[in-house]
Amino acid sequence: VAMQFPVEPGQSYLTTELADALVAAGHEVEVLHLDWSAAHGGPTRTFFTDSGVRVVRCAPRALGGPGLLRNASKFVLSGRHAARVAWRHFDLESFDALIAWMPAIAIAPLLPLIRRARVRHRLLFIWDFFPDHHREIGRMPGGLPFRIARWWEQRAMDRFTAIVCTLPGNEAYLRAHYRVRPEQRVLVTPIWANTWPLPPV
Repeated sequence: VAMQFPVEPGQSYLTTELADALVAAGHEVEVLHLDWSAAHGGPTRTFFTDSGVRVVRCAPRALGGPGLLRNASKFVLSGRHAARVAWRHFDLESFDALIAWMPAIAIAPLLPLIRRARVRHRLLFIWDFFPDHHREIGRMPGGLPFRIARWWEQRAMDRFTAIVCTLPGNEAYLRAHYRVRPEQRVLVTPIWANTWPLPPV
């Protein structure tokens, strides 16, 4: 489940590279792409990538109004819409694993469906800590909105069996500022990319 999954010619992202690598390793991959940058209320499309990944792309939902109301409603309504799309377009009980990215609250309504479908492995990748990062860059106010977002994000994080950080320092930040349940695994893996080593100079 990803909020960025570009498939246009010449474009790739960490999510597309991971999906292609899993297919190359012999796995079947299906993607629910909640296209965060798409126009609100757009249609849902299903297509296959060149590597055979099935992608179901849906647009976000949001209310009009002031920025804070619009942004908050986008998380709430888009997550509910993504859950409905997943229910209609995927055989959830057939999956061995769910891979998603923070912010987890963007797909919070989907997570109870995943647990009821008995998807055994539920991995959450963290690149930026939500809502801490959003507050630091000025996209979210402090005070009550921040505390609500933090509580909601923590509640969604509790539904994952493993949390994956990209740096040892991120693991330390996670453990210092968020609750990690004893049965949750915390893993550290560097950000991957299709790159080649540079020759020595």
